[in-house]
Amino acid sequence: MEATLECARSGVTTGEWAGALREVFGEFRAPTGVSSAPVAVAAEEGTALARVRKAVELTAQDLGVGKLRFLVGKPGLDGHSNGAEQIAVRARDAGFEVVYQGIRLTPEQIVDAALAEDVHAVGLSILSGSHAQLVPDVLQRLHVAGATDIPVIAGGIIPNGDAEQLRAAGVAAVFTPKDFDITGIIGRIVDEIRTANKLDPWRSRMTSPAPQVNRLRPGVPAWRYRARTRASWRRPRASRRTRSSSTWRTRARRSPSPRRGTPS
Repeated sequence: MEATLECARSGVTTGEWAGALREVFGEFRAPTGVSSAPVAVAAEEGTALARVRKAVELTAQDLGVGKLRFLVGKPGLDGHSNGAEQIAVRARDAGFEVVYQGIRLTPEQIVDAALAEDVHAVGLSILSGSHAQLVPDVLQRLHVAGATDIPVIAGGIIPNGDAEQLRAAGVAAVFTPKDFDITGIIGRIVDEIRTANKLDPWRSRMTSPAPQVNRLRPGVPAWRYRARTRASWRRPRASRRTRSSSTWRTRARRSPSPRRGTPS
């Protein structure tokens, strides 16, 4: 208490005094809601979550990694972590390896974690209105570190004008409370990872038909072989000039059918 009173008389700020205490005693990190959240059950075939899971799996295969890694960060003094934890849990359920260290992180801590964990995307959740300062700070630090291929996604209470400025600064995507489809957001994050790594969109990757193999003639495509085979089965149709004259004589003898209303 004596040291605290002396700091107050000397004009030491609360941040400076708290920083000195952290250096001596360390910093307490409360457990997050991600580690205690139950793992989702297997998604039914054809559902949105099942499609996104498949997209995550295909993208990991295309990049030659075991799992896609996604960092969710809460920079600044914002203590509302519900939205960030929902995104983190759904990303984990979709097959991501999620890195989430809780609230009140500095941009430096977020970038250091992104580089140390070798993540494929960074998501920033900001509800305090400080996105115009914190998000560009993270982008700048990633650029200095040479990690410009890591897409940064921002979410929070962000006006449309600020969202345009963030996209112009290099943010891959911006989500606001009107984007309530969490599974769809995870699918967009997969799209941004594929775009940053110069890969085709995962939807076209999943819907492209598998090439058919011609077992009879491997050098010829199956569709062309079938077309040739069908053409060989067809018999040429006789033209009008090659038909026998008896046919035309028989048709000529036929009387035309009486028209309706014509007297017999």
